Amino acid sequence: YSQDGIFKDAFGKRGVGLEDFQLITDLTVDSQGDIYVLDEKANCVKKYNTEGKFMTAFGKEKFLKPKDLFIDAQDVLYILDAGNQKVWLFNTSGEELAAFGSGGKEKINLVNPETIVLDQEGNIYIGNSAGRGQQFFLHQLSCFEKGNYYSVKGKFDLAQIEYNKEITQNPENVKAFIKLGELYLNADKLKNAAFVLEEAIKKAPKDTQGLILLGRTYFKSGRLKEAKSAYRQAIELAPKVTQTYYELALAYEKEKDYSLAIITLKQALKEHDTPKFQAKIDELISAWEKATKNRPSLEIDELDIERIFSAIYKYYNENAIGKIKIRNNTNDVLKQIKISLFIKEFMDFAWEIKMDEMEPFSIVEVPLFATFNDKILSMTEDTPFL
Repeated sequence: YSQDGIFKDAFGKRGVGLEDFQLITDLTVDSQGDIYVLDEKANCVKKYNTEGKFMTAFGKEKFLKPKDLFIDAQDVLYILDAGNQKVWLFNTSGEELAAFGSGGKEKINLVNPETIVLDQEGNIYIGNSAGRGQQFFLHQLSCFEKGNYYSVKGKFDLAQIEYNKEITQNPENVKAFIKLGELYLNADKLKNAAFVLEEAIKKAPKDTQGLILLGRTYFKSGRLKEAKSAYRQAIELAPKVTQTYYELALAYEKEKDYSLAIITLKQALKEHDTPKFQAKIDELISAWEKATKNRPSLEIDELDIERIFSAIYKYYNENAIGKIKIRNNTNDVLKQIKISLFIKEFMDFAWEIKMDEMEPFSIVEVPLFATFNDKILSMTEDTPFL
């Protein structure tokens, strides 16, 4: 409708589809004109642009009978969830920012809560259908919830204080460590960030968010080896989070290991094809071409031979004596590659293995074997043979 009350347009229809409406309980508009519709029966918020075109939906896995929503001047959405007795905070992209209520020390203990509003001080007012209400002051929240709230509102110093309090009171709250570490990282307090995030990972070694933030902290600190390790662990735990591949590639690039950076981004492209990654690959190929101008197409990247004990030389017929890593320095597939190992005097014939092809920029690790003759029995502990 226009400001004069004249009908202009309508969108949506009743139904159970993602874009349809089942039971609308509220709607609001952000500073960009996008529209947010709260659907109580579908248990989600549905976002539409100014033309009424569906954009996204969020909250379905979290809400249980959402009753009302409010948007503040910073475009933070507050959703009153009667079923969970919680207030959820989301940004306009549908990302959860914070939540408080039944998860903290104090519950929103209202009969049939119906509506939520905020005042200029950030206090939350919740009303119910019986005509009774509750003013939900910030001091009723746990330290962790206060930290989340202050972080969302951009009051980072206050958020740090509350997260530190939470960690002192509840040292097993890994999320508090991670939130505090992220604040330190964003403030370039890298030593503090590393300490807090390392503590988080000690408590929860498989926390993907903690590992990614720790990788970023190490990267910004110039601790590239540790950054790569953290990123690789995060990728192993959550292989579909492609941003982690990108950040790992940046660490390889920093070390001028362009081929591994390219390989890493190509792995990411298998999960999600994005122009950002392809553009970075093109940039890395250009840098690689300059760096490898005078290098061979195929080279040994690493050779590692273990200690060999002559008394059990037949053991090595079936067990590797070491490994070799070879690197393809080209943007082409190399074909018909042969690796052979021969130790003069102690082997009657060379051991060899053939590879049909090797992908561009790839590094391949191959175990090395050797069939020794009995002359190896003349070896002593200090006999060099390679």
